[in-house]
Amino acid sequence: MADETKTPAQIAEDARQTGLAASQAFTSLAADAKGVGRDAAAMAKAVASDAKSLAGDAINTARDTASTSAKQALDGLKAKATEVKVAGIQYVADEPARAVLVAFVGGVIIGALLMRATHPRPYY
Repeated sequence: MADETKTPAQIAEDARQTGLAASQAFTSLAADAKGVGRDAAAMAKAVASDAKSLAGDAINTARDTASTSAKQALDGLKAKATEVKVAGIQYVADEPARAVLVAFVGGVIIGALLMRATHPRPYY
């Protein structure tokens, strides 16, 4: 068996070579980590931008849907009001005396309520 004893100078050289290799590996890893960090930041910005765009699209869709629904409801109310108007005109044409009587009684009731509201009676 050969005795491979190293001199202190050889051990120092091996240690220096190992330190140099470790330093180079660490520098390479640090550069890789910086690159990964930059890539992650760019990806996060892109995801945030996409999320903002999607949120804007969702708001616009909701606004359009609400507008359409409101327009449909308003159109339905207008149609119903027209039906009631036509029915009222037809009722007055068919029953003029009864229509006048109903209008008179309604006026008396409303007048009485207004008088009572504006002229409260004192309590004795």
